[in-house]
Amino acid sequence: QYNTCQTINMRSKTALQGQGNGTVIKKTANCGNDVISSTSSTTAQTFFVHIENLRIDGNKANVPASAGHCINMEKAHTWWIEKIHCVDSSDQGIRINGADGNLALNNYVLNSRIESPNSIGINVSGYAPNNHLRGNIVGGTTVNYGIELSNDETIVIGNHVHGTQSDGIRVATGGDNNLIQ
Repeated sequence: QYNTCQTINMRSKTALQGQGNGTVIKKTANCGNDVISSTSSTTAQTFFVHIENLRIDGNKANVPASAGHCINMEKAHTWWIEKIHCVDSSDQGIRINGADGNLALNNYVLNSRIESPNSIGINVSGYAPNNHLRGNIVGGTTVNYGIELSNDETIVIGNHVHGTQSDGIRVATGGDNNLIQ
């Protein structure tokens, strides 16, 4: 288990690969950061990132509410997230967001499990077209929405959403041309 209070900032053309659910990155108590984030939260887009085969524990019982996401893909371009088990995020599980005139484009979240975040399991928002959510399991009693789309052109196929407080899959105002199967 790797305990951290520092955000792991992914740079362009990098990979973070674990050995499965036994590879754990856990946020330590009283931390207010994302566990993993793009460096583009302060700069331009971050391209070609691959994260797979690990567990991220947001430790929400011991951190302030809304104090960071498991994975924050701010202005991310062509990220591949696969076989991630995100548990107990104090905010959103996985967030894909285009902002400040930069796209969050062509990202994939595949075969992952997002369990009991404080707000939304997977959120795609801002200027974020052509993102793909496939084969994910999202839920838990603290989840407002399993998946929320407030963007255009996201493909959502074969996801299982359960036990949410509100909508399983929510398409918010401004969420146009999305495909949900």
